[in-house]
Amino acid sequence: MLSAHCHWLQDFANPEVVKHMQFYPEETDGPISEIWQAGRWKEFSPSELTPMFARGLQHFYIDEVCQLHDGSFAMPLTWVKRGGKVCADCCMISPAEVFPRSCNIYFPNLLQDGWHFVDGAVQSIPSTSFLKTYPELLASLGGTIPWSGILIVVACF
Repeated sequence: MLSAHCHWLQDFANPEVVKHMQFYPEETDGPISEIWQAGRWKEFSPSELTPMFARGLQHFYIDEVCQLHDGSFAMPLTWVKRGGKVCADCCMISPAEVFPRSCNIYFPNLLQDGWHFVDGAVQSIPSTSFLKTYPELLASLGGTIPWSGILIVVACF
């Protein structure tokens, strides 16, 4: 007798079955007709949902900085389907200076040049807007992302 695990693996291996499987929660404007459309998915932390979106050989993970096609940077917090398209709820990130230099006299140890969250707003960004994964971004930046002070970093959450 085959275990449930073996059946699950067979479903993933079958291209006729896997194309009908749903991996992301879905927000709908109309009536709920499927389990993945129910609001209960909001009770789970993003790490308990699908933590990655794959496009070809690129894998975009939650909590990792990505570059968008327009040149901006974002950190996906969760992946969700909206209007039939996979989107990420993201915090925008900027590699610019946190505050003008004149502000450093008030917070000398916390405000440094470095990457930071732009504000606390979460934006929905379509998966088609993502260009570079975190490893690709690190490679293009020389292997490191210098973050600014801790007070700015936690402001998004």
